[in-house]
Amino acid sequence: MQVLTEYEENSIVRWCERLDEWGHPAQFAVVRNMAQAIVAQRVNERTLGKHWVSRFLNRHPRLASKLSTQLDRQRALANNPLILKDFYQKVW
Repeated sequence: MQVLTEYEENSIVRWCERLDEWGHPAQFAVVRNMAQAIVAQRVNERTLGKHWVSRFLNRHPRLASKLSTQLDRQRALANNPLILKDFYQKVW
């Protein structure tokens, strides 16, 4: 038996997608806190289960979890403003 309604879960999905568009992908704890905040507004308050986030992701395949990776050293060095300025001076 699901704690949140389909409408509430779809609202969380849209919220996660909006965060991703803004460049701030939602972490598991943030998604769980958002769902718990919705549940807390009800009279018959229930808590979310231990594996709620993983089951939520299984129900909504549009969302996917991905572990963050470390930035490649060469890519980080290429982000140096002096190197970029030199490159564009040579190109122009």
